[in-house]
Amino acid sequence: METSTSTAEPTAGRDGGMVLVLTLLLTIVLAVIVLALATYAATALRTSRVTDGRNESNVNASAGLDWTIERLAEKQLAPADCDGSDVGVPVAVLPQAGTIAVACTNVAEVNGNPTVHLVATATLPDGTFRRIDALVQVPAASHVANVTQWSTDAPLSPAAASATTTAAPAGTTTTTAALAGTTTTTAAPAGTTTTTAPVATTTTTTAPTTTTTTVTPSGTVTCQLRITSQSGANYWAKLDIVNGRSTAISAWDVRIELGPGTSVDSAYNWDGGTPTPDKDGVITNSDLGWNGTVAASTTRADVSGGQFKWKGNDRTVPTCTVTSFS
Repeated sequence: METSTSTAEPTAGRDGGMVLVLTLLLTIVLAVIVLALATYAATALRTSRVTDGRNESNVNASAGLDWTIERLAEKQLAPADCDGSDVGVPVAVLPQAGTIAVACTNVAEVNGNPTVHLVATATLPDGTFRRIDALVQVPAASHVANVTQWSTDAPLSPAAASATTTAAPAGTTTTTAALAGTTTTTAAPAGTTTTTAPVATTTTTTAPTTTTTTVTPSGTVTCQLRITSQSGANYWAKLDIVNGRSTAISAWDVRIELGPGTSVDSAYNWDGGTPTPDKDGVITNSDLGWNGTVAASTTRADVSGGQFKWKGNDRTVPTCTVTSFS
């Protein structure tokens, strides 16, 4: 009986090699895909517009725009510089070739300081751009004319001392009648009679008294003239009034005199209307906008010694002397 012996060919080793080859090929394919995605993302980052929540922006222009805003803030732009046009910014601030346009508009006041609205836009050669909106306060020291000296023709601040006389209630008269006299008779061998005379009537009179109270002057009226914006050839002024007295301010007749031979008569009303006093009747801080105009060519020398005059029906608000102007 013949016995045949056959040896089976091993398959485990061959299958393992195929798995290794497939794994290597898959790794290579994945690496290629990841590299392609990374390259695409880097390109998109340079060329696409990214929304930052307020404006379209581009990372390439970030450094240049931030620098621009800082320089503009340091420049202390006056409202006259903010007429909506390009204020002029060097293009060298950009990390690559391109342009920056900055529109500056006087929009409001914050805490009494003129505030400008800056819109800076950087445009790069590839068409991408970044735009920044910023509100920049103009320092008050650069644009406030402090008016603290009163003129001699209306020295009404503070108010003169006043005396109030208060009369006491009319004198009173009180009459008290005594009890009737009594007679006591005591019987004795030689009888004795004792008589008590009646007590006389008493009259007391209280004389009226007068009280005089002197009121010491308190509180002052101060004001400052501020140039808040510029339109064409004219500045627009605003007058701040801080009045510590119980004074009503109304019926304005306004005139501004900015030095020898320079005067502007104005029929404008205060844009804030008649200020409303506090509950105690004292106007503590009234910001009254005066819509009068002052020629842009006016200089500090023209203003020196001039007067900003106004009055009410009762002449209770004095005239200010303008000591500075900007």
